[in-house]
Amino acid sequence: MTGPVEFLLFLLGASLLSGVALHLSDRLLRSVGAIGAVARVLLAEGMRRGAIPIALLILFAGLLALPDLLSENRIVEYRVQSLLQYGQAWISVVLMTLTVLLGCGSLSEEIAARRLDVTLTKPVGRGRYLLGKWLGLVLIDGVLLAVAISLLLVLIPRCAGEDHLDAIPAADRVVEPLLPAVTDEQVADFLERGRVTDPDRWDSLSADEAKQRARGALSRSARSIQPGSERSYRFEVPPRLPEGSVLALRPYLGRSTHRSIGAVLEILSGDQIHGAIVGNAELTEIPLPAGPVEQPLEITIAFKGAVEEGVDLPAILWAGRDSIRLRIPDDSLAANIARSSLMLWLRLAFTAALSTVAVTVLGFPVATLSLFIFLVTASTGSLLVIDGSTEVAHAHSHGQEVPRSFGKEVLEALALIGEWVVVALSDWERHDASSTVSTGILVPGSDVLRCLGVIGLLWTGLSLFAGRWLLRRRELGGASP
Repeated sequence: MTGPVEFLLFLLGASLLSGVALHLSDRLLRSVGAIGAVARVLLAEGMRRGAIPIALLILFAGLLALPDLLSENRIVEYRVQSLLQYGQAWISVVLMTLTVLLGCGSLSEEIAARRLDVTLTKPVGRGRYLLGKWLGLVLIDGVLLAVAISLLLVLIPRCAGEDHLDAIPAADRVVEPLLPAVTDEQVADFLERGRVTDPDRWDSLSADEAKQRARGALSRSARSIQPGSERSYRFEVPPRLPEGSVLALRPYLGRSTHRSIGAVLEILSGDQIHGAIVGNAELTEIPLPAGPVEQPLEITIAFKGAVEEGVDLPAILWAGRDSIRLRIPDDSLAANIARSSLMLWLRLAFTAALSTVAVTVLGFPVATLSLFIFLVTASTGSLLVIDGSTEVAHAHSHGQEVPRSFGKEVLEALALIGEWVVVALSDWERHDASSTVSTGILVPGSDVLRCLGVIGLLWTGLSLFAGRWLLRRRELGGASP
């Protein structure tokens, strides 16, 4: 790991590199006009107050301390994955905090000290002023993010050790098996049988929820394997499998089956047969031979039974999305973490835009607290929402007439708004690719483009437009927030 001297040298080098990059950014902003001038003022203010230097030291010191904190884990693969996961999380937390505090604090102070009146009397419109603040925050985040990610990439091979460089995850493309689609007739037959055998369970669900659960049960059943039988799975793969391709299995052997109980599988891929023992809900990877393959690739899995005699395993179920799939090496770790970092930078850009809106309306203390609550809630990906439409849908599914009232319509409208908020927050969490990178799964370019469209353009653009609209209507000569 890193000794005291190496720690200080790394910290000093990363700090100097960040300082040079920020200085070059300042020189570059001189050619951007009024917007660049506002961004330069924000940059100088962050340096003068010590917000940027303090955040820089906290960011790099935390990253350099992570390998020593994780050194107790003797499994190299887990140690490297933990460094990737916690390292990216630490970078995100520090930069999000810096963005909120610097963005809200700068604009709030100018409003409170009435300096904004003087600024806006010059040929700097409110739109350009907010764009300048936003641009300054985005540049600061971009510089610190680039240096921090570079430092993390340097620390990863040192954490793994020279003898275990193969434990560093690359970027594997995930290929799921091709399965026949579940038809509406199959869903209807399944529900009809279910309402006869278990009426309490299925009659308590709404029509849409019952169909969704029935479709999921039929899909799982189509992939399951009974003892003594086999099932073939087809995958769309490149004409030639590269080295390192594996079949990843995470079977479900039953709710009451202990993890120590194993199942014996026989896997046929091409002309090669592999034997494997898998545990309940435990990941098992079977290497596949590199070379040309038929299209689509067909893999047959035979379930031979339990390892222990006298143990009855009813079936092997593939319950989750990661239960059966191929992992094919596709890209390097550096390229994968670069895509993940770009998505983080887009989320930081939205946070910078949102901070300008919040402080215009709420003032520094309330705006800062509200933004931190938003970020924590968005990271969990959900909110507690009372869905007033569930009762209505359930009643209509049973042919009952629900009386309409103004209060119920208001509840339904609030429920729809709440559902939209949950979906939006889920989008925020979905564009956090740190866990995907740490497990060696490829972050596809389509995810980056979607993040650019939804968060980088739509959310950020609406936030800047709202901030400009609110600032225009604010009584700048009145009381400070």
